[in-house]
Amino acid sequence: MRRGCFIFLLGSFLLSCSYRELAAVSLDGKPLYALSREAALGRARLSDFKTFEYVPENPLPLYGTESLEIQYRLDLENPGGENLREESALILSSLESEFRLVLSAGEGSWVLPLSAAFLGRPGLSFSGIRYAVPLGSGELTKITLTLEAKDSGGARRGSSGGGNSSSGSPGGGNSSGGNSSGGNSRGAPDEIVFALESFKIAPLWYGVSLSGETLDATPFVYAEGDSLVIEVPEAYRPGGNYELAAGGLSGAGEFFIAGERYTYLGLPDGGDFLALPPGLLPAGPFPLGFRGKAASLEYRPGAERKFPLEAVVIDPGLILNYPRENWRNRDYEIFQWDRFPEILIFDTADYAVQDRLFKRLAFFVEKIGFRGRLAPDSEIAELHGWNAHDYRSEDLARFFDLARKNRFPLNQDEKDLENLLLARNILRENAAGDVLPGTGAIISISRESANYLRATFLAHESFHGLFFINEEFRDFSRQRWAGLDPAGKRFIVSYFEYSGYDSADQYLMINEFMAYCLQQSVSQAGEYFGKTLPSRIAEHPWRRSSLPEEDSGTWPRLASLFTAEAEAFSRFVREHFGLSAGRIQRIYKARQE
Repeated sequence: MRRGCFIFLLGSFLLSCSYRELAAVSLDGKPLYALSREAALGRARLSDFKTFEYVPENPLPLYGTESLEIQYRLDLENPGGENLREESALILSSLESEFRLVLSAGEGSWVLPLSAAFLGRPGLSFSGIRYAVPLGSGELTKITLTLEAKDSGGARRGSSGGGNSSSGSPGGGNSSGGNSSGGNSRGAPDEIVFALESFKIAPLWYGVSLSGETLDATPFVYAEGDSLVIEVPEAYRPGGNYELAAGGLSGAGEFFIAGERYTYLGLPDGGDFLALPPGLLPAGPFPLGFRGKAASLEYRPGAERKFPLEAVVIDPGLILNYPRENWRNRDYEIFQWDRFPEILIFDTADYAVQDRLFKRLAFFVEKIGFRGRLAPDSEIAELHGWNAHDYRSEDLARFFDLARKNRFPLNQDEKDLENLLLARNILRENAAGDVLPGTGAIISISRESANYLRATFLAHESFHGLFFINEEFRDFSRQRWAGLDPAGKRFIVSYFEYSGYDSADQYLMINEFMAYCLQQSVSQAGEYFGKTLPSRIAEHPWRRSSLPEEDSGTWPRLASLFTAEAEAFSRFVREHFGLSAGRIQRIYKARQE
């Protein structure tokens, strides 16, 4: 009887002595309790490091879509307390050959990086590390941090980590060992201090960012030569919409995604940011990465964009190979130029869809004999519109305002277009119901065009878009038009009339002159203007008078004049936009060998 009472009293004593203190850090703003004084403080010299254990106030449900983000610092201090950050990078990199800092949470244990050695940059200095590990599903009931000597038989690097093992880094490692009961930090240097700064639940992502004072990273990312690579094992791959984003890009490079390659051309000034949207990426796109100079590479949740009001943000070069099966509407997809968000780009399933959207606009804005009036379907049904389109906000406003005032019967696609443009502020509406110009422009191409024509049309229409939104570009184009040799001007105006443009609209003539000069590379301009275009109108005897002297089926003077114009325009767009004649994209899908 007495023995039983003693056992009961001893159990009560032990329970009353168990340590549980509100930690200095929280978990997403919610209380987190430390199970030791050292853990409550969240700071210790590595030579004195003991296991830090934390429990939330209540178990946290997990759904397999979350990361646990831990932020911490490792400071090297001299006896006077001065932080020697630049020296600490190499010292910490060396320390990783002897010790592991292990985080256990959710379904796994993970080796945390002490330096940037796993990225092939052991000397890189930063003020702190923010590391995000996948949590899996179930419940989060405890978080544990343990420092272990590598010869202690404790945590092991997982073969699935994807890290660069030759660097000695734990940055990609999944530890299958776990929690040795008090840690093992014998031999850790006295001058290195570990400081825990925060825990946070974040959306699941993978990658690395070196662009700020804090190193942001996750497991399964590593350096391989001059490449950053993300290779996530199937068990840890997220579902849903994910994009691949890279920042701090400098110079040319290459993206590689599950065996496909995308050539990145870069911008002259560097510091570029580029995202490959979810609809472009295949399912299970690993390994993926970037070969070249990049400050960040992230496989992360993409924004959920609702059709039609929210466009897919993209570089135009990626539109040409964007999978049609991933369109949000079977008839057309709407894109937004990532560098120039005022410009919307429509890609239509065929010319019939494109005509329903834009054909009446084409006649209203540009066609000789129709400009400025709303033509009924019966009048234009048998006439050709364009195979690609471009419209500024001013012309769009005139079209839709006149349709309202005249109660003109627009088709459903045109009505949908008006609502979209109003929602995107390309058009505005005043209190009286008048439609007014907003900011921006729209352009369109079609999947019915042959691939080589789609690329040409996209360049042509994209430069129209830039012309619409950039006053300096319009001024430069006016100057080139004013100084154009009379023989060249006679020819190009005659050609535009032959194509159906209203040559009385000088704004239209200047705009088309610019776009025709820029739609192909400078090297192709001589053939295009010196043979292809003049040969079309040479078949019409009454237009031959607009052509200069012919030389065996070519017009050398036109070739020379328009090559010079293409060079001038290409130089302008290169200096102002980082583009060139025939190239509006900074990335394109490389041909498979």
